[in-house]
Amino acid sequence: MTVFSELTGRKLHSFTRRECDWLIVFDGNVSIQLECLWRLLYEGKIAVTSEDHGHLFGHTAPVDAAKTVYEVIGNQLIKDMTVNAETLDVNLKMSNGGVLQIIPNSSGYEAWSLSSPSGSVLAIGGGELFYST
Repeated sequence: MTVFSELTGRKLHSFTRRECDWLIVFDGNVSIQLECLWRLLYEGKIAVTSEDHGHLFGHTAPVDAAKTVYEVIGNQLIKDMTVNAETLDVNLKMSNGGVLQIIPNSSGYEAWSLSSPSGSVLAIGGGELFYST
């Protein structure tokens, strides 16, 4: 089983904003650390992005992007995962139709890393993957 195939069928447990990154945790000790842009699509529209977090947008409270993600796709299963081989963009398609898109935005910095019981993979700046077990 590859690191990527371990995501299919996993349930989202948490989506957390940390000081300098975001952490997504799934069941089965699988997680993704994000240090790049991400956005959540739902019902054909952008529901929220990493860039929305903390902004008011005319509301009484700032956007809590992590809370929005969990409200839309929390407890959903990953139906499919695709990784663009050239850009390392990731699409996580959820059982309710939501799509979490991970979008690397640097040619030099690492964008994301995926950890699972069988190993890990790191999206290196410029579009390469580094695997470790």
